Amino acid sequence: MYIQKITLRNYRNFNDFTMKFRKGLNVIIGSNNSGKTGLLYAIRLLNNSSPITVHDFNKNNLLEYATKYCEDAPGIEVEYEIKHEISEDDTEDESIIKLVPFLGMKEVEQSRQENGENATYSLTAIVKLVFSLQTKALADYRNALGDVRTADEYLSMLETFLDRYEWFYTNGASDTPADKKDVLGIFDIRFIEAERTSENVSKETKREIEAFTRSEENVQSIRELKQKLSDDLKDILKPALERMSSLFENEQNEIGLQQGNVSIFQNLRPDVRVSDAYVTDVKDTKGEFAVPLAYNGLGYNNLINIYMLIKLTEIRKGKDFRILCLEEPEAHLHPAMQYKLFKFLRKL
Repeated sequence: MYIQKITLRNYRNFNDFTMKFRKGLNVIIGSNNSGKTGLLYAIRLLNNSSPITVHDFNKNNLLEYATKYCEDAPGIEVEYEIKHEISEDDTEDESIIKLVPFLGMKEVEQSRQENGENATYSLTAIVKLVFSLQTKALADYRNALGDVRTADEYLSMLETFLDRYEWFYTNGASDTPADKKDVLGIFDIRFIEAERTSENVSKETKREIEAFTRSEENVQSIRELKQKLSDDLKDILKPALERMSSLFENEQNEIGLQQGNVSIFQNLRPDVRVSDAYVTDVKDTKGEFAVPLAYNGLGYNNLINIYMLIKLTEIRKGKDFRILCLEEPEAHLHPAMQYKLFKFLRKL
């Protein structure tokens, strides 16, 4: 299952733009500020409807506000054409569950093709996202527009209305409403930005460890570890704790605590998160010494970050459908390493 085509209207660099994709690896090449990053952000909206600012609207259109948006406020449209082929005898493929809200039975039957004893379906779903001003706010928008004299004033005015905008999700083929949860659940979209640091890897690895520690068996083990750590700290800090305990016991209502039925009690409660103890270092294979990831060369860190962010969570075939958006994969890499990275991605 993959996005076969995306159409962008009034989003960033794009006034009315369509791009087709192939199944598998797609490499997007273009000059600086031509819209490559904006295109990746638009893809990510299918999995994460992040907050929109006035800078996400096409500025060339906003400059013509007096003619284009005197009656209706500007909006953003993103349309995704999703393609998937499924076989009747493939019991592992659950993609149909994700696509059902965007398909009609008529379309499913029309896509049926006989293939020997088994039939296959070539399914095409269209999902449309529209970011627009709420209808009840339109009168206020028109009134506010009457006081606008310049493009800068219009941008400032529009920004005050953004909290009255919302995302609308529809089945693009039938133009019927779709549930937000169904739309955002089709793909798991991972976006690896050009600015890749050791913190990015740390965030992902810690998330994996946090998930592991939430199982019932591990929760109990960690609770016992924290109790043991508390007891050990009490032994180490015994002189200091005894001194403070003496102060608390001798308070004798000097500042009136007893009147409020309050007494001071001390304890040690180590607030230890297992994920905070996890670090990723690099080891020199010749000298056998280790250094923090942040001290490693940018090129190799680039490779390490990409690899770990891709491989941390394995995809279950037929159940998980992931899109990986990788911005500037060649950053800081020697051409030979670029070649090897793309060979790895293509194989993946």
